[in-house]
Amino acid sequence: MTPIDPIRPATARPRENDAFGFQMRTVFGSLRHTRTRTRITFVTIGLVILICLTSYIQVLLNNWNGPFYDSIEKRNLAEFGRQLEVFVLIAGALLVCNVVQAWFTQTATLLLRRGLAVDLLRLWNSCGRAVPQDATLEGARNPDQRIQEDSLNVADWTVSLSIGLFQSTILLLSFVGILWSISGSFALSLFGLHISIPGYMVWIALIYAGAGTFLSSVVGRQLVDQNNRRAAFEAEFRKALVEANTARGTDTVTRQSVFATSWHLYRIFSNVLASTRLIIVSQTNLTWISAGFGWGGLVVPVLAAAPAYFSGQISFGGLMMAVGAFNQVNTALRWQITNFSMIAQWRAAMHRIVQFKLQLEIFRQSTGHNGKS
Repeated sequence: MTPIDPIRPATARPRENDAFGFQMRTVFGSLRHTRTRTRITFVTIGLVILICLTSYIQVLLNNWNGPFYDSIEKRNLAEFGRQLEVFVLIAGALLVCNVVQAWFTQTATLLLRRGLAVDLLRLWNSCGRAVPQDATLEGARNPDQRIQEDSLNVADWTVSLSIGLFQSTILLLSFVGILWSISGSFALSLFGLHISIPGYMVWIALIYAGAGTFLSSVVGRQLVDQNNRRAAFEAEFRKALVEANTARGTDTVTRQSVFATSWHLYRIFSNVLASTRLIIVSQTNLTWISAGFGWGGLVVPVLAAAPAYFSGQISFGGLMMAVGAFNQVNTALRWQITNFSMIAQWRAAMHRIVQFKLQLEIFRQSTGHNGKS
C-alpha cells in the first residue's frame, strides 16, 4: 500500500482548515504521486486544446454574423445562400468539438473520482478500526458519505467548474478585443462638451457583469455553511434509519421502543427539512439575481450598440456582431453568477472531505497506524 501523505492536522488551525488553498492541497495533494495524475494531465491537455479551438470557431461564428445579416438587409439572395453554406461548416466544426469535449469531460470526472475515492479508502483503511463516535470533527463520523457521495460530487463539480472558468477566460480574451474595436469611440454630448469613450461597450459589459457578481456574492454568501449543515443532518438521518432498521430485527422490540425510535427519526428529519428550507430561500434570492441579469442580457447589448447603429457608424450586420461579442463577454464575466450555487455546494463538499481526512489522520497517529504495508 502506498504511504499516505501527511496533512499536518496538529498544526492546522481552524481558520486554515477553511482556507481555499489548504482545502485544495488536502483534497488533491495526495494525487500527485499516483498514476491517475498522469492520465488526468493528458486529458487536461486535450481539453485545453479543444476549448481553445472551440473559442476560435466561436469567433469565426461571431464574425459570420456581419456578412450574413448584411445580406439580409440588402436582400442579396446569392450572398445569403453562400453565408448559409459557411454556417453549416462552422456549426459542424462546433458540433464535433462539443462532442469530443463532452467525452474528455466525462473521462476527467471519472479519473478524478477514482483518485479521490481510492485516496480516501486508503486513509480510512489505514486506521485499522472504526473511528469512535466522539470524533472531534463532524466529517469523520460518516465515512460512507465522504467516500461515496462527496468524492463523486467534488470530482464532478471540480471538472465542471474548472472547464467553465477556463472556457470563460478564453472567451473573454477572444471577444473583448472584438467588442472594443466594434464599439469604437462613442461621443457623448453633455452641457456642450463632447466626451469620447473608447470601447464603451466593453465598459458597459464590465459594469453590468460586475454588478451582478457583487449582488450574487452578497445574496448567496451563506450557501456554503447551509449546504454543510444540511449534509450533516442528512447523514445523521440516514444513520438513524439504518440503526432503527437494525434494532427492529431484534427480539427486544416493544411498542415503547418503536415510539421512541419514531420520535427520534422525526426530530432528525425536521432538522433536515429546516436546513433545506434555508437553502431554498437563499437559492430563490440568488435566482432573482441570476435570472434577472440573464434576461436583461437580451436587451442590454442592443441598447448599448443602438447609438452607433442609428447614427450610421455600423451596419445591421455590425450591430449583430456587436451584440454577439457583447453576449460572449458578458457570459464570460457572469461565470460566477451562473455557477454560484454549484460553487457553494463544491466548497461545502470540499470542507467535509478536509474534515474527514484531518480526523482520520489524527486518529491514525493516535492509534499508531502509519498506513504503510
